[in-house]
Amino acid sequence: MLHPHPALTPVPTEAVPSSIVEQRENESAWRQLLVQGVLAVLLPTEDLENGCLRALVAEIFAEMILGNGISGKACEGWLLWEGITRIAEVLQDDAKEKDPQSGDMSSEQSLNRLERFGLLSLPTDERGGPLLASSRRHDGASMTISALFWMAVQYAFFACTAMRAVIVGVATSSSLPPRSVTGASGQSPVEANRQSQMPQADHPALRRPLASKQPIVSMKLWSCASRLVELNARMPWLSGLISMLHWGVLFGPGKVGDTEGVLDRFLSHTMQMRVLNPAFLPILLRTIRATLFPNNTLGPPRTPPTVEEAKKIKLRCAATLLRLLPSPVAASFFASKSRVVQLRQVEILLDCLDDAYLNKHLVFQIVELTIVRLVPELGERGVQELIEERLG
Repeated sequence: MLHPHPALTPVPTEAVPSSIVEQRENESAWRQLLVQGVLAVLLPTEDLENGCLRALVAEIFAEMILGNGISGKACEGWLLWEGITRIAEVLQDDAKEKDPQSGDMSSEQSLNRLERFGLLSLPTDERGGPLLASSRRHDGASMTISALFWMAVQYAFFACTAMRAVIVGVATSSSLPPRSVTGASGQSPVEANRQSQMPQADHPALRRPLASKQPIVSMKLWSCASRLVELNARMPWLSGLISMLHWGVLFGPGKVGDTEGVLDRFLSHTMQMRVLNPAFLPILLRTIRATLFPNNTLGPPRTPPTVEEAKKIKLRCAATLLRLLPSPVAASFFASKSRVVQLRQVEILLDCLDDAYLNKHLVFQIVELTIVRLVPELGERGVQELIEERLG
C-alpha cells in the first residue's frame, strides 16, 4: 500500500493542468520547511539572526540540492538502477576477494566429484551401443547416490554452522550494550542533558517522554523488502513460515525478539558494527566525492538516457543482481532453471522503479527519516517554535 506524501499531492495529471502547478508549489513549500527547520537547529545564533544569510542558505539547499539533485535526478528510475548496479558490483568484488579460488573451481564445474578426483573414468564413445547404455544407467545411479551423499554432508555442515552461530550469539548477547536511546527515542543528547538539569516537578510539561523502541524484527524494512520481491505470491509457504517465526520470537518463550531481548540486542549490535559503523563514513564520502567531482573538478552534467538506453541499464542491473544469487536459490525462487526466464523476472521486479513520481514518495520518506534521526527536534516541534526558542 502506498502512503502518499503531502508534498506530492495532488497527483499531477495532464487532464487537470492546475494540479501540476499545485503539486510543484506544495513540493517547494515542503523543501523550504524542511531546510528552515534544519537551519533553525544547526546554524549558530548569530547566523540565524541574519535573515538574508538564512534565506540564501535555505534557497541553495532547498532548490539546488533537494530540488534539482534529489527530487529532480535521484528519483529517476535509470539512476536508481545504476546505483543498485554499482552496489551489487561492489558486493561481487568483495565476494571474489574473499574466495580467490572461485575462478579455478568454475572450470571444473562440468566434472562431477568422482571424475574430478579420478575415481571414475571419463565417458568415451568407443563402447558399443547396449554396453554404453547400461554403463550410462549405472553411472547415473552412482552419480545420484553421490550427489545425495554430498548434499546431505553440505546440509549437515550448514546446520552445525548455523547452530554454532546461534549458540555463540545467545551466549554473548547478555554482555552486549543496550540499544541507543537517542536513535530510538528521537531525543538528542543536548536536549536530554537540558531536560536532566530541569526539575521535573516545576516543569512537567516541558519534559517529553521517551518514545517506545520498536523491535528490530518488527521494523517496516523487512515487510517493504518482502513486498518488493513479491514473496507472498512467489513463495507463500516461506512467507507464512517467516510470519510464524516472527510471532514466535516476539511472543514465544523468552520473547527473544522483543525490545532489548537477546535477539534484538544481537541484531542491533550487528547493525551498528556492520552497517552503521562510523568507520565506513570516510569511505562513503570519498566515493561520493570521486563520483561528483572526478579529477577534482565538477563533472559534466549527465545526459538523460533514451528509452533504449534505459532498457539496457535495467537489463544490466537485473543481470548484476541475478549473479548475486546462487543458482539453486534463483531456481527455487523464480521456479525456473532458465537464466533467461530468471533475468526477465528480475526485470519485472525492477519495473517498480520506473515511475519517477512514485519514486519520490519513497525517496522523500527516506530523506525525512534521515533528517529526523539526525535532528530529533524536528519531530517534536514546528519550525517557527524552534526559531523562536533559539532567538529568545
